[in-house]
Amino acid sequence: MGQQAHVGGGLDSMVSTERAFAATSLKEGIRASFLKFFEDSALAFSPEPYVFKQAAAKRPPPADPLARTLRWEPVAGDISTSGDMGYLMGPSTLTDNSQPKAPPSYGFYLSVWRKQDDGTWKVIIDIGTTVAKEITRFFGSKFTPLGRDGYITISQRADLAVARNELLGMDRSFSKTATAKNLRSAYADVLDDSARAIRESVGPIAGKDSIIAYVTRHQDHLSLHPINAGVSRAGDLGYTYGSYKVVPDSAEPSGYYVRVWKKTTGNVWKLVVDKDAPAEEK
Repeated sequence: MGQQAHVGGGLDSMVSTERAFAATSLKEGIRASFLKFFEDSALAFSPEPYVFKQAAAKRPPPADPLARTLRWEPVAGDISTSGDMGYLMGPSTLTDNSQPKAPPSYGFYLSVWRKQDDGTWKVIIDIGTTVAKEITRFFGSKFTPLGRDGYITISQRADLAVARNELLGMDRSFSKTATAKNLRSAYADVLDDSARAIRESVGPIAGKDSIIAYVTRHQDHLSLHPINAGVSRAGDLGYTYGSYKVVPDSAEPSGYYVRVWKKTTGNVWKLVVDKDAPAEEK
């Protein structure tokens, strides 16, 4: 009961921080809010990963911080049993206020958070996608905690180097299966039953069967290239990211991906969130 209360309280705290982050964006502007709630080394994707604060330091602040407004809201997520890492996802709208008649653009985001030494939460990974207007139906919906059943509880601190290498190895194994066989086979091996996939122009896809059905219809062979991974203190939740090529021998990546993993019964890593960011066509 104590562990579950700890985890639940940590999730509530992370969600509250995300909501404060979103409120700050509407009040102070996108750039200011990201600088306040991102870790110094936090990555954003556009579509390639880059360190947001380093990029922001090279650009002057906007003359009008509220010329564009970004609104978003967490609607689902989970946290590690050690209470120091978690992820959130939800809808977003971006409005260009200099063009009063221009419609907003709609999106769905995934953010990975890490608790700091002072107990506050900071974003370490942020990636979004463009979707249809129908995504607005998620605004105001009840928040859904994911992964409350079927996952192991780990109270001790893990060897982070070992856990990170283990998770990166899982992503490499997934990538080898996708390249040697097809993406459908790779997902069938690792997807959690309640997994979510977030796709450009589609939004969130819920459940293993639905994700595999979507992949079967839209993609088959892929060449994937894992770049890095990170894990919670307990080594029970983590993320990986990398690039992918739809045409394996292409000179340039077709896009980038972020995956969130969690350990289930039997100490097995399962993929719980899969998000890709396709490269823009030139």
